[in-house]
Amino acid sequence: MSFINSPIFNRVIVPISFFSSTFGAVLLLKESWGGKECPSKDRLDGKVAVVTGGSSGIGKETAKEIAKRGATVVLGCRHLGRCERAAKEIRIAAKSEYVVCRFLDLASLDSVTAFAKTLKQELPHIDILVNNAG
Repeated sequence: MSFINSPIFNRVIVPISFFSSTFGAVLLLKESWGGKECPSKDRLDGKVAVVTGGSSGIGKETAKEIAKRGATVVLGCRHLGRCERAAKEIRIAAKSEYVVCRFLDLASLDSVTAFAKTLKQELPHIDILVNNAG
């Protein structure tokens, strides 16, 4: 009889392994999802930030924080309707008018090229790039 087929393995080791793995996973998720606020309160006035995938989730929250700190924010999004709604929310939360949307579909090289050309024409420089989409 091998150890893996023994009663002690099935009745003791497997349940202990399962519960300890589950407990560890819960702790890791709590730590990562609980999140902490960025300790830096530096201002970003005069800076330009481009956030891809900024219409929801982490991208939206990152864009909001960057806008609150005074930067101009360009959201690169695949769905312009969602992007405009997110930009409006960010403008209100950040009390900033400097949040704009531009179309970007990372599945299309033509879209990526057009996005880059648009940014190059519209912006003097890019100080912050948050590659969140995809």
